[in-house]
Amino acid sequence: MNPVEVYIDNQPESHRALWLHLRWFILSRYDDVKEGIKYRIPFFMLKGKNWIYLNPREGGIDVSFLNGTRMIDVQSHLRIDGRKNVGSYFVPSLEELNQNELEFLIDHSMHEHLGRF
Repeated sequence: MNPVEVYIDNQPESHRALWLHLRWFILSRYDDVKEGIKYRIPFFMLKGKNWIYLNPREGGIDVSFLNGTRMIDVQSHLRIDGRKNVGSYFVPSLEELNQNELEFLIDHSMHEHLGRF
């Protein structure tokens, strides 16, 4: 198992399916996405640059976009909390995941991310 798989395997059973689904969904979007553990949580890199991370929160998982504050058109879907760069999308459970909304956010973030490099 790679470090991200080990991390997910150590998460509470109640959210493990959500962790696995989010990981798969992010990795499957684009060929150049890589994963790793940074700051003790799963990070996803696009074209070698940090892009998205998954952060456990009470009652679910934050999908956090490192370019969230630059995603002006979709900020109403993100929690910024006064951060300079990061915007987070909270997913409480697999059953409550809005797949279309998350896909839209990831695609928007990818275009913003690649536009910088």
